Amino acid sequence: MNIGVIGHVANGKSTLVRQLTGTSTMQSSKEKKRNCTISLGYANCKIYQCSGCCKYDHGPSTSTNHPCSECSGECELVRHISFVDCPGHDQLISTMINGASVMDGAILVTAANEQCPQPQTVEHLMAAETLGIEHYVKVQNKVDLVHDKQELLDHASKLDQLTDGTNAHDAPLIPIVAQTGVNMEALVEAIATSFPTPSHDLEQPLRMSVVRTFKVSTPGMAPEDLRGGVLGGSIISGLARVGDLLEIRPGLVTTDADGNRVVNPLYTRVQSLQCDVSQLDYAVPGGLIGIQTDLDPYLCMSNRLVGQVAGAPGSLPPVLSHLAMTFQKLKSCLLYTSPSPRDS
Repeated sequence: MNIGVIGHVANGKSTLVRQLTGTSTMQSSKEKKRNCTISLGYANCKIYQCSGCCKYDHGPSTSTNHPCSECSGECELVRHISFVDCPGHDQLISTMINGASVMDGAILVTAANEQCPQPQTVEHLMAAETLGIEHYVKVQNKVDLVHDKQELLDHASKLDQLTDGTNAHDAPLIPIVAQTGVNMEALVEAIATSFPTPSHDLEQPLRMSVVRTFKVSTPGMAPEDLRGGVLGGSIISGLARVGDLLEIRPGLVTTDADGNRVVNPLYTRVQSLQCDVSQLDYAVPGGLIGIQTDLDPYLCMSNRLVGQVAGAPGSLPPVLSHLAMTFQKLKSCLLYTSPSPRDS
């Protein structure tokens, strides 16, 4: 299943994902330079439960055997989780909304050493509610930086006030230190027990939401080594197999001599399937999947196909040029104003 990690910038979302998965979601040079997530980040982990002491534990998605850290008993795999790490910067809210389209639940991350709520804490929560996310876990990060217990309790109370009237109100609140892994076992148990397993229809035609596209061919690569662009996202229904023919809609939208828009769907074959570092022969709904295609890498670089839909040819919805829309305002928002020079 896919779990989004949402909240204000610099509250520890990417650090939390790295602690749970062992994978950094900041992959591009720009993200590493700025030390923040810009595009949607992806990482996976497995959650186990000991058959003896019933304790929950986690490990990387590549692990196949996980002994219990408490009693050394045998552990049973109970969940395979894909995390969607959303950027918290106010200018990247559209990226967060794009990622919410594939989320089955969300972890709302706050920093205990900062005022609660922060602007994007409110904005992300309201956007998730508007998009229909029903299941949450609340995280109070950086508790090691607060030395007054009453301050932590006040922060938790304000977070409860923020989530009042939302699906996140009754969600468990877990205090952690993501940087050092303090109380990760409680968070892992909350993830394992708070998010129901989503149901998917394997009999329907393949359909996949594309939330990230990129190229893997590097400058100077020999022609025989060039590889097609990659589609990243989550399968909604059906199965994807290596060798399958995919249709991507709307594809390329051009303009004819009369100024009319012309829609040209793209067609490609699945060259390979990958989940995290594991190569797959087929992929099912749930989790985040990378599909290697034979598309021109130019078409996939810099997320050019984000927001499109891929699936079995002839089964995708029609491309519309006119829509009747209604708008729904966010239930609440938070604005900060800079102090005037006289006040500073």
